Amino acid sequence: MRDFIERMLRMPRVVLTVMVILLIAGVSAYMTLPKESFPAIDLPYYYVATSDSGVSPEDVDRLITKPIVDRLKDLDNLDHINSTSTLGYSAVMVQFDVNANKNKAESDIRAKLDGVAAALPSDANATTITPISLSNIPSINVAVYGDVPERTLVQHAKDLQTELETIPDVQSVTISGTRDEIMQVTVDSSKLDA
Repeated sequence: MRDFIERMLRMPRVVLTVMVILLIAGVSAYMTLPKESFPAIDLPYYYVATSDSGVSPEDVDRLITKPIVDRLKDLDNLDHINSTSTLGYSAVMVQFDVNANKNKAESDIRAKLDGVAAALPSDANATTITPISLSNIPSINVAVYGDVPERTLVQHAKDLQTELETIPDVQSVTISGTRDEIMQVTVDSSKLDA
């Protein structure tokens, strides 16, 4: 190895030529490789949710979450299962190995949960399986607030939504946290009779 290095040091033109070639190759690779701010990463993670209104967290865990987890724990390429039971709601996060086939993983989950409705309480809602995708997570969140009536804030948010949707690279803009307006009319029955 030492002889090779000494030989290379005696030939500076070859070393400079190799360095220039590597530099040009690096710059061209940098210019041609696709770059994204938020690349689409396809993770084999799934969210399994079941609801049953009015059931205590302990009962949800025993009657809903445990039967679902018991069915899912033997899946191929399974990395981790995490479950949460709250008042009337069961959430199970299923994480597969990163190299697992996402379509096969989802079909395996559906196959395992095919007959789970028979093991759950009769009034429980249907179990939903949602793939987790990082592309559905918003890039930017904007909060509109101030010491003005709520109607004014909602109108400003709608105006902002309209302006943001005109930008060519914006895929979608959604408003959350607004309440539907309800008009309450109190009728005086004596004046109505008159």
